[in-house]
Amino acid sequence: MLRGFAALFAPSRIYRLRPSRADALRFRLFTTTMGGPATQTVNTTKRLQALRQLMSKPENDVKAYVIPSEDQHASEYIAQCDERRAFISGFTGSAGCAIVTSDDAYLFTDGRYFLQAEKQLDQNWTLMKQGLPDVPTWQEFLYKKLDTHSRIGMDPTLITAADAESLQTSLKPRESHIVPLANNLVDLIWEDRSTRPANTVFPLDIKYSGVPHTEKIKGLREELEKKKYKAIVVSMLDEVAWLFNLRGSDIEFNPVFFAYAIVTQDSTILFINPDQIDDTVRAHLGKDIEVKPYNDFFAYLSGLGAQLELSKDAQVLLGDKTSLAIAEAIGNDNIIITRSPVADMKSIKNETEIEGMPLFLQYNGV
Repeated sequence: MLRGFAALFAPSRIYRLRPSRADALRFRLFTTTMGGPATQTVNTTKRLQALRQLMSKPENDVKAYVIPSEDQHASEYIAQCDERRAFISGFTGSAGCAIVTSDDAYLFTDGRYFLQAEKQLDQNWTLMKQGLPDVPTWQEFLYKKLDTHSRIGMDPTLITAADAESLQTSLKPRESHIVPLANNLVDLIWEDRSTRPANTVFPLDIKYSGVPHTEKIKGLREELEKKKYKAIVVSMLDEVAWLFNLRGSDIEFNPVFFAYAIVTQDSTILFINPDQIDDTVRAHLGKDIEVKPYNDFFAYLSGLGAQLELSKDAQVLLGDKTSLAIAEAIGNDNIIITRSPVADMKSIKNETEIEGMPLFLQYNGV
């Protein structure tokens, strides 16, 4: 039995315990996506000039632009193509947020990264040491330090709907507001940005998952019916992987792949790059799960309201890590934001998972 679990969790199966971010950086020999060592200072002058030019264009017209660490799935670990904050600032730590104004640039991070940030940030940046007295969080900075009537640009896929609502409430007394920009301004100036990974996805055998994905989806539908929701959008990568019993390797040290899912009472749609799945995966999913291209997701959301006849009394459930972009695409009157039931279902381990836990810990410790 141990040998079987060892095979599953071997590196070739891309299913291993996640190391710390520091371990990940050591594994990558302390290199950044820009090719330099983790203590190297990157000259960001031209990058900031290009970004500010975009900020000042009439179609954008923002006083400040916020570049968080997360990707569009609110992932803690991200692919290199999503390391926008590292690109614009030169700081490669895993936690932090950059704010660029027309005249200044600020990098907010916590005490774990003060020394690293001091070595990596160039003269264009002010390090904001969060946690020290009188140092605001990046959110506080926006509604306490910026001028009144400020337009604050953000990529709406990179902030959760819940956080955006809270921030907008805090900005209101100063008559400032968030401006969701359809195009990510950092992406527009990042000339050598890597492409999004599209590695092969594979099914997780039931002898490891313990429960078939069809039963998981059935259980999720029961939760929707209980709460009278019309559908749920699953946007967290680990939740999608768990729900469909699929695994991938699009993000280093994580067995996940880029995908979204929509589950209604009578349909299930998986949005994924079709090049990532083969006949084995399609057979695993079965005829009741429709597969659509990953890039079609937001266009599909725009028609979901009419399709499901959504209203304040017939809403779509969004987990509290769902992006502002998803909420806006469906319509604020058509959604309810709460803790994801998939997260709760995933946290309750079945007998197979309980049995496997000490086995893969034993394997990982060898």
